[in-house]
Amino acid sequence: MLNTPESVLTTWINGVNALDVPVVLALYHDEALLLPTFSEKCFKGPDEIVKYFEGMGRHDSVRVEYLPDTTDILSIGDQHYVAGGLYDWHFVTDGEPAIFRARYTFVIDLKSERPIQHHHSSVNPISKSMEAKI
Repeated sequence: MLNTPESVLTTWINGVNALDVPVVLALYHDEALLLPTFSEKCFKGPDEIVKYFEGMGRHDSVRVEYLPDTTDILSIGDQHYVAGGLYDWHFVTDGEPAIFRARYTFVIDLKSERPIQHHHSSVNPISKSMEAKI
């Protein structure tokens, strides 16, 4: 049951990790906006968002993991939440593994059967060498 922001995030990550596009897509509201990690395009609504997640299937393996202790959830009133943090995307393509650290933000409406209203994700632009200088 999707009655907490954490349950929405867990369902999303489990769906992505299983490459279960129908489960992932069912989380996005009909008017949801997706600003995805690995595309310059914005996707609005299920007909567009499905294309992004179906494209993940071209990889041999896809896995996302939230980084411990980075998720912060803020109530913005009346069953609406903003959740943000960091996650790592793990891909295997033609036997070659790759990992991308990204930051994410979800806007969640728990009153809706399709609770994700907005989702933004972008590859973290700061490399380890830059972090040491800041």
